[in-house]
Amino acid sequence: MDDAGLVAVYLPKDPTLVLKQASSETPLSKSDPKLKLVKQVMAGVNVAAAAEAMSLGVKVGLDTEKLYEIISTAAGTSAMFVDRTPQLLSGKWTSKKTVNDVVSELVYFYYAFTQFLANDKNRSNRSMRQPR
Repeated sequence: MDDAGLVAVYLPKDPTLVLKQASSETPLSKSDPKLKLVKQVMAGVNVAAAAEAMSLGVKVGLDTEKLYEIISTAAGTSAMFVDRTPQLLSGKWTSKKTVNDVVSELVYFYYAFTQFLANDKNRSNRSMRQPR
């Protein structure tokens, strides 16, 4: 059973409830720093998890080709796993980004996001003040 089927099992009266609850009143723009931060974190975490999973498989004696085949078709796979794991296994990294690039991007987006939160908090505090 895939993820969509599980939603139907847990929410049989309204399978669209998850989509409704996750949807925002205001659509996100692709340049939204909050969205970019989440995207970069997900990409970095998925690549790290792929490397760790494959490394563990090697350490316990599993065939990497078979392990890749199984994970890449499982419900819990990711586009990053499917795209980057063959590069890891072959030793031919074709992505133009290095680990340092990913870390730098995460730091940049984290900094931008914290600035956004600080500005948003200041705006909220100003709007909550009562006139004297």
